Amino acid sequence: MPLKPMKGARAVALVEDGSILRYVVQVLHTTSTTVSGTVQRYRELRSYSRRQDMVGKNQLLAIDDQFLCLQVLRNHCTTAV
Repeated sequence: MPLKPMKGARAVALVEDGSILRYVVQVLHTTSTTVSGTVQRYRELRSYSRRQDMVGKNQLLAIDDQFLCLQVLRNHCTTAV
């Protein structure tokens, strides 16, 4: 589970200050995989937020919304989406 931006900033700050990963995990009450992924993502993107291509399985992207609208317009007998 990705960290929220505030916790992500704290994790990156602790790691860059020289804290070991185990200490950061204990302070933030999370897993080492989550912390290392957050730090790696920050080093790649210079941002604490999630990548744009990572969305939950129930979240719709704009392209999905466009697809649904086109399908409804094409199939006039469809009443519910």
